[in-house]
Amino acid sequence: MDEPTLEDILKEEDDFSDDEFLAELGNTAFSPSDARTIQESPSMFSSLDASPGHLISPTFSPNLRAMKRKVQLNNALQRDLLEIQQLETEIEQNEEMNTSAQDQVGRYFDESMTGERQDKKKSSVSASVLDFRTLTQISDVLNREKNQHNRVGIPTCLSVDRDIIVGTSHSCILIFGHNENLKETIKNSDYGPVTAVDSAHHQNSHTLIAAYENGYVLVWDVLNKKEIKLIKKHTFPVSHLRFLSEKNRFISCDTSGITYTFTISTGMLRTSVDPHIVFDGKNTSIGQIVALSPFVKRDNSLSIVAFATLKRTYLVSLFSSYVKVNIQVERPRAIREEDILPCLTWCTTAWRSEKSPADTEHMKNSQHPTLAISWGTHIQIIQMQESKDGKSRSARLKDVVIETRIHAMSWIDGRVLLVLDDMDQLKVVDPFRGVVVQTLSSKGMDAMFHNRFGRHLPSYSNSFSDHGRGVYIIGVDKLQNAHLLSWEERISKLVAAQRYSAALSLTKSFYESDAEIAIEFPTEKSMRFQVTENKIVHLLHMYIDFTHISSENITKSQAKQRWRVVGAECVEYCIYMMSHDVLFSDIMEKFNAYGKHGLFLEVLEPFILDRKLSNVPPEIIQQIVEHYTSKSWLKRMEEIILHLDVSTLDFQQVESICRKYHLFRAFISIYVRGLLDYISPLNELLTFLFSSLQPARPHEEKDYVRNTYAKEVTFNYVTQCLQGNSYVDQRPLQLNLARQLQSNILSFLFQKELKGHDVSYPRMHQLLRVDSNSILNCFRLYLDSVDAFVDGYDHQKVNNILIDMLKLDGQNIPESETETMYIFIMQYYSEGKIKVKFPRKFSPDRREISTSFLNEGIRYLLNGQGHRNIGKEGTLLDIISGLYEEDPTGRNYDWEDIVTSAETAECWKVAEYLYRKKKDHFKVIQSRIRDPLYKREVFQYIRNMLSKEVDRDEMASRKKAVVRSLNGLITLDGSDSSKLIIEFFSEQTDSILIALDAHPHVQYLFLKSIVEGNKSMNQLLEKHGSTITPNMQARYVQLMCQYAPQQVYAYLSSHDNYPLDKCLQIVEKAGIVPAIVYLFERTGDIMSALSLNLKGVDELFVKLEEYHKVKDARGSVHNYVNAIHSDLMIELWFRLTDVVVKPLRNYRSQNFKSEDDYVKSLSTLMNNMFESMVGHVGLPSILSKIVKDYGGDDLADFRSIINGMLDACMWEDKLLGIMNRLMDQDVHQAMATYCRNRSRGMKPKRMKCCSCQRPFATTTNVNFRATTSTDRGMFQLAIFPCGHGFHRSCLFRDEEGMSCPICNKNKQVSSKTLNYPDADEVDPRSAIAKKSLILNQRPTNGRDYPS
Repeated sequence: MDEPTLEDILKEEDDFSDDEFLAELGNTAFSPSDARTIQESPSMFSSLDASPGHLISPTFSPNLRAMKRKVQLNNALQRDLLEIQQLETEIEQNEEMNTSAQDQVGRYFDESMTGERQDKKKSSVSASVLDFRTLTQISDVLNREKNQHNRVGIPTCLSVDRDIIVGTSHSCILIFGHNENLKETIKNSDYGPVTAVDSAHHQNSHTLIAAYENGYVLVWDVLNKKEIKLIKKHTFPVSHLRFLSEKNRFISCDTSGITYTFTISTGMLRTSVDPHIVFDGKNTSIGQIVALSPFVKRDNSLSIVAFATLKRTYLVSLFSSYVKVNIQVERPRAIREEDILPCLTWCTTAWRSEKSPADTEHMKNSQHPTLAISWGTHIQIIQMQESKDGKSRSARLKDVVIETRIHAMSWIDGRVLLVLDDMDQLKVVDPFRGVVVQTLSSKGMDAMFHNRFGRHLPSYSNSFSDHGRGVYIIGVDKLQNAHLLSWEERISKLVAAQRYSAALSLTKSFYESDAEIAIEFPTEKSMRFQVTENKIVHLLHMYIDFTHISSENITKSQAKQRWRVVGAECVEYCIYMMSHDVLFSDIMEKFNAYGKHGLFLEVLEPFILDRKLSNVPPEIIQQIVEHYTSKSWLKRMEEIILHLDVSTLDFQQVESICRKYHLFRAFISIYVRGLLDYISPLNELLTFLFSSLQPARPHEEKDYVRNTYAKEVTFNYVTQCLQGNSYVDQRPLQLNLARQLQSNILSFLFQKELKGHDVSYPRMHQLLRVDSNSILNCFRLYLDSVDAFVDGYDHQKVNNILIDMLKLDGQNIPESETETMYIFIMQYYSEGKIKVKFPRKFSPDRREISTSFLNEGIRYLLNGQGHRNIGKEGTLLDIISGLYEEDPTGRNYDWEDIVTSAETAECWKVAEYLYRKKKDHFKVIQSRIRDPLYKREVFQYIRNMLSKEVDRDEMASRKKAVVRSLNGLITLDGSDSSKLIIEFFSEQTDSILIALDAHPHVQYLFLKSIVEGNKSMNQLLEKHGSTITPNMQARYVQLMCQYAPQQVYAYLSSHDNYPLDKCLQIVEKAGIVPAIVYLFERTGDIMSALSLNLKGVDELFVKLEEYHKVKDARGSVHNYVNAIHSDLMIELWFRLTDVVVKPLRNYRSQNFKSEDDYVKSLSTLMNNMFESMVGHVGLPSILSKIVKDYGGDDLADFRSIINGMLDACMWEDKLLGIMNRLMDQDVHQAMATYCRNRSRGMKPKRMKCCSCQRPFATTTNVNFRATTSTDRGMFQLAIFPCGHGFHRSCLFRDEEGMSCPICNKNKQVSSKTLNYPDADEVDPRSAIAKKSLILNQRPTNGRDYPS
């Protein structure tokens, strides 16, 4: 019968008894997380059970039935979680190729195409290192035995050596062979659950030992199947039982810490077992033994045992007659928790300590005991070595920290640790590298444990058993084995899951010796490389075949992406192994066989661009050219040629390809890198460019693109050569080579005469026609960047050549190129780097020629075509400023014509300079206003100009220029203009305002900046004594109605110092309704304001009847209500109500349904109206209005309103009652506190006055009677809440109340006797506040106690 599912359990009834549940609970195992939940519920469970199969035994509890359902739910959830985990694993394996295809393409193809691919850091491959499997035959036996009425019980402990031995909760011991066949069953029903088992490790010994809950230890002969001895030495359950390395000797330890060693002696007649106590549990300095692990090695006479307490670990040598403690290891200081149970496990490894003794080589070649100790999240690795002198040496190799707390731990093959943590996870830890190699979920494993050492200290010491390269783990109904995989098994497992990329990465990590665990991997370097290379090639072939098969069931685009990924993997690994012959033979043939020849060539591209693949056979290059040209990928083909090794290329082949397909960059590259020839490629490029300038040659679009590309390559090449850089990688060349290259390029370009050309400098003429800006920019970079010029080609020489070209052949140079040349020359002239001089043959007067040339240059700069050039304008300004200083009268230069040309060319800086020299302030200001780049600086310029100390006439001229410019200034920035006027023209404000009447918009901007100015504007007005007059405000409102009518209401509602009547006339004339209503309200004409608003509402309702758009009307009515509801009276509210209710009654009379949108909207408007009215009109008046005026209508529209009023009344009544009760409780509590404090006595800190230091009683005479007021004051005390006590006569009178003079620093104590009020005269409120108490004192038999 199938087990019930989670849904069945949630639906079923509690149809079995508590006794049945207890039996079922006895067979149920819990995970550590469930165990903690159960342990923290003492109401359900009370006593600890001795059986390690389950945590604790349940006793009767009212919550037992709830616990019963929890157990069933736990089992069902475990099954469901396992199924979900298996499904997720299958989905990940099946969809891995599809989900990672795009990422692989991006990693191997796309990034390489853009040149952005970076070398990835080496990282360990996350491949499984464990083969986790269930021993099905043994698990079936355990399940079958459990289901047959619990005949043997559930498993409790495990030991694996030559046999697999399982102890159960019903005193049974099951012995299985490694073939999983049951060999023998040992059953003893009187000793309780089996707590520990072990078998002898020597080949000639067939002894088995087992420990039980009641402390018995059974010695069993497996070969003869009989009992050798039953030992009773322990009174507590035995928690550890292990054979030692010595033959027929074992050790046991119970939960109290008492430890024995037993020696089995076989005689002729009988076999005896001799005990020897190791720890008696009475030595408190050692502590309780909670973990024990012997180092077991066959045929070894040395018995080393590790004992652990909750504080430290002892490594002990057990001799026949005594015990020797070799090492004591303290618990890590970082572990502060007390509830941590240590775990111990041994293995043998080579000596790994760096601090080795003298016999290092001998120690490294042998195996030595290595102990792993876990404390919570920490793991300590200790290695021991027995030297020749008989002394034990040890080394602390490593301290490893993981994120989770360790519950169980075992070595696997002496290489890694298998760890079970508190998160139900199995982790494979490499302790020597300090990393977690793999993490597995242990849910569903249900490993057995006990907690006899504490409720929160689970112990798995007898559930884990290491054997060979694996660890066996016993669960509640299954036995599992975690087997460490060899390197080939790990790769095969990935291949079986079709994870070829991961298999290749793992093989590569073996190749680099970077894998975490490499079992059975060759240690010799040459053998290791050979094995991994063969494996990688084999995997690549399998990967290609698999891709071909899997691509049949997907789309073409997906298949293409997958083939790209596979091709990139093949190229990557062949380059890594430097197996180019394999790549271009076996791998390429595979791709060709599947029809992917072109795709394989495309995959090579990113690796060539990354310079990972630079040696390509010529036949492959030819195939790449043919494939790329067929797809018109010329630029990509050129990039490939640029990144190939020239020494391996066929020069003639590549040159012909570059010429045929116009691959200019590649053409330059092969000449420069292959022949070190820089001039030939430049000559070829210039020939091609000059041929494109022929006017008779037809030009197509592709020719234009090709010519543009040729120009770009040519000028870039010239630039790099003139800067002394390599064209290919743009790195600086050696100094001698760079200078020689610069000299050759300049001499080639500036060759004055050339056969077949009738102009001087023919190459420069042609380059200027091609692109004058680009070629001159090349020279500019050369002149500005080099440190030393070659062959005298400095600023002067280069510019002289350009000047010669302009004068000798200027008519042959187009206008645009002439302008560019003039700009180039004039720029260096303005910087003072050249001087303009001409040969004598042009004119006998050198200065006159220079002047005419400068005039011509200025004319070109001013009249040039194109948009404004800041660099050109700066050059002009430098030239003109220098020339004006030499010739301010204009003898050689026409300054009027120049300034006019500057304004036409929008060179405002030049115009401003010349106007400033002429002191034409108005033109200066106008130039600044018109300059889009610097117009914001005009206000600061005017402030500086008006702040300078000049004569009266000059200041008047400047102010006049500013006033003339006000229109432009205010339009530019009204705020800054207003501040400027207030600062410097405060007395002329009215006249300025009148003058602006002709420009109403400018006047509006001016008034806006003043009237609505910020805080700084108000302070400026106050500082200069200016005020905003009512006329100014009225004029501003009038202009606002014209230019910004939507802002009138906001201004009027936020200001109050404007003339109401005049502004009302203005807004009525403009027809701005919100502003008119607001001013009616301010003047007190509420009825007019309401009528105007209601008129607007009526108009809206007319539109509503026509278009049925209620939502538009709703917003208007709400705005009106929110604006006026706080100022209306009852009559106004009722009038407004009639306006809203009237259309609703009309719609009702026309039989409109309540579900109509406009009826609903009108009802909502009415409800909002009455809700707003409640705060201003009494509820009786509202109800009276509804009944009187609307009583004849359907009251359904008013139902919600009436209900809301009634709810409000009920809420207010309830609130009033609550407040009354709170007031009563507060008064009662205050009075109770007062009475309690009033009736409480006080005790002084000491029996002396804190002022006079005299005792409270000065005589022992019982008959003493005070007669004077001073004497009475000595027997009247004042005790304060702080504990200080005083005689009444030692205190001042405090009119505001009594306070302690010591605690109150403002009070002082005097020894004067004052009349102090009696206790009953003190105000009770003061007594509560100050907590002071006056007591009458009487002397009694010499003892000074207050009465």
